[in-house]
Amino acid sequence: MRKSFILWLFFAFSIYLTYNPVTGLGFVLGQKETKILDLKIFEGSYQMLGNQNAFIKISAYGDQLTLKESWSNNEISFKQKTELSFVAVDHPDFTLDFTRDQNGAITQVVAFKRDVWIKVKPQATSAKLSPVETKKLMNAYQIIFTAFEEAINSNADEKIQGFLKTHMDESALAALTSENLIMRAKELYQNTGGIERVTQTPIDPLTGTATFKDKKQGNLFQMSFSLNSAGKIMNFGMKE
Repeated sequence: MRKSFILWLFFAFSIYLTYNPVTGLGFVLGQKETKILDLKIFEGSYQMLGNQNAFIKISAYGDQLTLKESWSNNEISFKQKTELSFVAVDHPDFTLDFTRDQNGAITQVVAFKRDVWIKVKPQATSAKLSPVETKKLMNAYQIIFTAFEEAINSNADEKIQGFLKTHMDESALAALTSENLIMRAKELYQNTGGIERVTQTPIDPLTGTATFKDKKQGNLFQMSFSLNSAGKIMNFGMKE
């Protein structure tokens, strides 16, 4: 009797695994072992590398992730394929590959195997910089924006390359490539005829934003840089 009961339990458990392949044991039947993570760790806002005015928001619902585009409010659902990889339910070519740091925190996601999105760290609305921090950031941004202006107005590959090597974070530069950034810098020069920082509008050290004027038509635009702890540019954006 006891032997029959044990055999029945084994049979029932086998049926459960067949129709419920992803289990709390952390593996998928018939596939390589996949560690099951709490999907909440992927939640947050992500800023596009090279265009920090573009955002996506990722939320966890049940066993899926939902991506919401800031520019269209379109929402797309994703199912988990591996520990850090997801694929859109209705668009199998739309993939998400996440990266974690040494502490296990999610730092970025790559969409379509090419577009890099940096996870935005939440900031307290009441956070304020001390006078020392403000002066340090102002000096750093003053140097960077001055060098940026000179590089753009030179319209020269060598000068722009020098700016990138001196002031860009290595990982961001590798992802965006020097060739692409030089091309974008020269396009900015062609569209503006050169740029000039509007010194009457002070640099905002909290957002890393400075106001510029194009020399061709006199239009104003804002340029912003996000710096890492070493004072190198991690991301940037332009807004008219």
